[in-house]
Amino acid sequence: MSRVGSAKRIKSAKKTPAKKDQEKEERLNKKLMREESEWQIKKIEQDVPPPQEDPLAERLRKEREDKKKQRAIEAEKKRKIQLEEKLREENVKNMEKQLRGKEYTFDFDGKVVLVRAPQTEGLPEEQLILNYNLKNPPKTLKSPPDVYSIVNP
Repeated sequence: MSRVGSAKRIKSAKKTPAKKDQEKEERLNKKLMREESEWQIKKIEQDVPPPQEDPLAERLRKEREDKKKQRAIEAEKKRKIQLEEKLREENVKNMEKQLRGKEYTFDFDGKVVLVRAPQTEGLPEEQLILNYNLKNPPKTLKSPPDVYSIVNP
């Protein structure tokens, strides 16, 4: 019989829907009261002027920001240099492909100059052929008189 009595107590201890609703309302009211009190405290804190920053801390913060900006600028320069080198290498490879099998040289500025063979059709012959006849040698002219003898008689 003791078991039956304890079961009745458990059943009577169960909460009814009305009690549950009442407890929820109490919890919400407590929560709202806490939020209102926190809100009021925060509002009072906003009226207080902010504390003055330490000049040393401000200087250190500014130095950190400057260093960070400087690193970003250096990284950007390094990236641009690498990009330019990559483009230059691609241009050299393309140039090598285009000039493969052709004769070329470079001028003083480093630009490529194609070498073309000259047209030999309009040029005179390479070797000059002299005509000579030993059977009839040409007559020689008399040598001119000495210039020295004419000037000093």
